[in-house]
Amino acid sequence: MPSLPIPMISALFLGLLFVRLVVRRDRHWLLALLVGVCAVQGLVLSLAQHYGVGLFAAVQPVSAMLIPALV
Repeated sequence: MPSLPIPMISALFLGLLFVRLVVRRDRHWLLALLVGVCAVQGLVLSLAQHYGVGLFAAVQPVSAMLIPALV
């Protein structure tokens, strides 16, 4: 039975929010970038932890370091 982990669901939601922020004319580009990085982090987290893709386990700390810098 296929399953969708919670970080993947949040990554999909944040990805849709990122697209919506990019399409709008009066957007704050740093907020859109932060939401996009958080979406990528959720995707990396679910691929590394839930699905066991080893390549993303090495990428996970690097992408996690970007979030505090953007905040």
